[in-house]
Amino acid sequence: KLAFILTLLVGIITHITIMTATIMSQDGLWNSMEYNRPGLWEMTLGRWGIEIMQRLNFYIAIPTISTVSCIIVMAISAVFIIDLFELKSKISIIFTSLFLAVTPTLAITLLYVYTAFAYTSNLLIAILVVWFIYKFKHKRIGFIISIGLFALVLSIYQSYIGVSIVLCIMITIIDLLKGQKGIKEILINVLKTALAVVLGGLCYYTITTVLLSLNGISLAAY
Repeated sequence: KLAFILTLLVGIITHITIMTATIMSQDGLWNSMEYNRPGLWEMTLGRWGIEIMQRLNFYIAIPTISTVSCIIVMAISAVFIIDLFELKSKISIIFTSLFLAVTPTLAITLLYVYTAFAYTSNLLIAILVVWFIYKFKHKRIGFIISIGLFALVLSIYQSYIGVSIVLCIMITIIDLLKGQKGIKEILINVLKTALAVVLGGLCYYTITTVLLSLNGISLAAY
């Protein structure tokens, strides 16, 4: 509760200018003035998942509404990160929440109002990829879910692969330093994450290839 509420309140206070002054990037301004649902252009970039996520936000490209919905997603992300790293002290929870609320990365993302919800949601999904492997009680089901989630991560914005990989590395380092888990268990988790990344990547590639073929288009050079 502390993480969610703190991230939400501080996030709104920090980024209130974006909501009140309608500040956007050049792409954000252009695509909100003449807004179109994500379509073939995004598909040629391999980002067919943007349409799926923006549908959940009713394709809204209004800074006031988009910013609030994005900050809510970041607040949920804070909850899962705190659970993933098993943070107990209020100080660590507060600092984690504040970091997610005020990070410049979020501010930049919010400027792209027409895709901001999809991108912040992608951060949450990338976190869930690791959470389902490390924290979900039913390991096999969690592993299968993580594969599907990772394919979705790539379909929204491929660079978010770094979020899942870095989280895995951080958890591995922490587990080694704590010494509470055996080397075998740590290696199994790392291998499961790596396998989820590979299988999720193959799923993404297959789906992308099929979609491109059905629409008679090819990947953009960009």
